[in-house]
Amino acid sequence: MTYVNPFEGKTPRQIYDLLTQPELSGGKLPCWPNETVQTTYTGAYGPQIIQSGLEFLAFLEKDGAFKPGWRGLDYGCGFGRFASLLLAKGGPEQLDLVDAWSISIENIAKGGFRNKCWTVSELLADTDLEPYAYDLITTFSVFTHFSKKAFLHNIERLHRALKTNGKLYFTVRHDEFIPVKYPQLADEIQNALATDGIWFKGTPGNLGQEPIFGDTIVSTEFMEELGKRFGPTRRLGAIRYQHVWVMDKS
Repeated sequence: MTYVNPFEGKTPRQIYDLLTQPELSGGKLPCWPNETVQTTYTGAYGPQIIQSGLEFLAFLEKDGAFKPGWRGLDYGCGFGRFASLLLAKGGPEQLDLVDAWSISIENIAKGGFRNKCWTVSELLADTDLEPYAYDLITTFSVFTHFSKKAFLHNIERLHRALKTNGKLYFTVRHDEFIPVKYPQLADEIQNALATDGIWFKGTPGNLGQEPIFGDTIVSTEFMEELGKRFGPTRRLGAIRYQHVWVMDKS
């Protein structure tokens, strides 16, 4: 049986309407939360977040991510933006959803998603993800917010969850983000990038005994070192200040 893409030939505006007005799809598609919730997760709402999501998935498709029968994981699923758009590439049974915030999983349930979903630890535990389970793992605007400890810890756990020849697609910020939000800290950040490859500024409300979540900037050299430690890394492109990288598991 051939899978039918529910978004084929539709504009971002039309896709957004389908995902926010369930009567238009006859209840066959997930339903997104209101604009306030969308903005909380993405800093924006409306067709523009459809467009950026489609751009991310286009990088994956060009890289050959969606092989027949693929099995995937959306790490940091939020309210289900990418889980929804990935219905263009396969059924919900092909994609598992996880998030460290229980409210995200609650939003997934309210939205009527048919994917398997569960809450994971902010620092991934060994039991959170099955080893060698996925052909691809996607995570957008998550590693842009991790401390170095969380970054390396969770990359290792996600890498472990990939099948041999699997791919981890994730985004990071590089130094062109400095003048956007932290021009007053430019020297500090550049020094950190030169010496450690990563700069992190924690935000209030972190879980655990030390900051885990905040704003993160990394150097290209840092990403290349990741490749030596875990698996080859390649930069695929950028969507504004989100640089899309892929890590291959050999």
